Amino acid sequence: MITIQDIKHNQAIKTYIEAGDSVLDAMAYTEHGYAHAGIASSMASHILRCLGYDERTCELSAIAGYIHDIGGPTANFRYPSCDKQLKSGVCANRKCLAPKPCPNLKVDHSEYVE
Repeated sequence: MITIQDIKHNQAIKTYIEAGDSVLDAMAYTEHGYAHAGIASSMASHILRCLGYDERTCELSAIAGYIHDIGGPTANFRYPSCDKQLKSGVCANRKCLAPKPCPNLKVDHSEYVE
């Protein structure tokens, strides 16, 4: 079974967290790296533990909390993430953020924060 420790040590997940934090930092967002992921993870499992859920459910909520922002910078629900998507659809390898942010990525969440 996958554990929160497996997730925390997974290189792909580390890359996505670091890349997402970098993109959000460039947009002047607050820290969304390891500290944020760790807090969300701990809080999710703590809440379920206090409510009496079994340990595996608490572990799964810790995992969900840890990875909840992965893909956030590319999760534009109203428009394509880049002009390339309009012409060709989603990229086959879906590497919008890793190993470095794609230069075609449109990062604009102003509609959501105005």
